[in-house]
Amino acid sequence: MRHRIVVIGTSETARAVALLLVARDDSHLLLTGEDGGALQAAAVALAAEARVAGPVPAHELTAADVVVVCEGQPPPAEDLRIRCPDTVLIVATADVAADARALQDELRWPRQRVIGIGAGAATGPSTRRAAAAAQLVDHVLADRDRTVEVTVQTTAQGGEGSWGSVPARIGARGIQAFDEG
Repeated sequence: MRHRIVVIGTSETARAVALLLVARDDSHLLLTGEDGGALQAAAVALAAEARVAGPVPAHELTAADVVVVCEGQPPPAEDLRIRCPDTVLIVATADVAADARALQDELRWPRQRVIGIGAGAATGPSTRRAAAAAQLVDHVLADRDRTVEVTVQTTAQGGEGSWGSVPARIGARGIQAFDEG
């Protein structure tokens, strides 16, 4: 089964995430802000069977398994809400808590399906954000059920609606459980 992965953005982080994901043999990679031709050539060079398309208009973002939001391009929230109602959203921006909160408020998806990279990765270079996002994509698509540091809407820290970086188990439906330590 081919997974549909959408990468939104025109930043270094978006390009690095796409490059890290192009080696997946089980995926169809859709880029909203980048030309997919160079990445498709990279997939061929890596002998990967990934399919890459881009730039893809918002109305073609249907049935994505995972959407990765990076800087440089506003996410088409209304299109995502309508065309990708069951997707897991991964936010890989430098201001991960604020951006994830804004998307959660706009999308109104269950908090388990809006996941930001960990605060430590968000404060680092774009390659660190990209690596953290690619790792989360892998955990979701492979249903790894592994514990990693993520930025999520919490109830235990600061009350309903607050966002923080906490350890959580990530699997096919997003957050499976919060790690109690």
